[in-house]
Amino acid sequence: MGTVTGVGVAVRIAVSGTIGAGKSTLCAHLSTALKYEVFEEPVADNPYLEDFYADPHRWAFDAQVFMISHRFRRQMEAVHAAENKGFLLDRCFHEDRVFAEVNHEIGHISDRDWNTYLHLYESFCRIVPPPEVIVYLQTDPTVAMGRIQSRGRGSEQEIPMDYMARLHAAYERWAEDMDSKTKVISVPWNDYSTPGWQGVYDRLVTPAS
Repeated sequence: MGTVTGVGVAVRIAVSGTIGAGKSTLCAHLSTALKYEVFEEPVADNPYLEDFYADPHRWAFDAQVFMISHRFRRQMEAVHAAENKGFLLDRCFHEDRVFAEVNHEIGHISDRDWNTYLHLYESFCRIVPPPEVIVYLQTDPTVAMGRIQSRGRGSEQEIPMDYMARLHAAYERWAEDMDSKTKVISVPWNDYSTPGWQGVYDRLVTPAS
């Protein structure tokens, strides 16, 4: 096994990107190649998700507070469980802000609730720093939408294309901002075939000395 570029073997890697980007697919490949445990995104555990998609104006704030709290706890558990070993995160809590920002931009989250959310987000960020490496999957909104429809999760089938386009733009801003805080590897991810994930691995790993 090689050494993760510029950081060392025991590295925390987050695979980040919009809904339907292909994060879980890449995590599975990298987990095998790096022999890292994957801490998966807790989508099924969100009791607000179906309500949010049915009535986002009513449920956006509740859903976002639940998700950032849940992902923060999962990230803390990953740090303790892995101890001095590297691991992979299928999304980190730091990118939850992207979804809250878009819902505030659309008007689903009020200014008051947005300020409350930011306070919570910033408090969590002071406790847990970003992963040493973020692999950001740049996926065209139309491609991501196609993947969403293909995987057939009922609650996701009515996501508007405008929402996906806004998420993509917000993710681009987020990745640029995070690049000043940690190592960000941005990867064009409209094609996640074997050459695609192998290219990510090659960018992560250098020959061991």
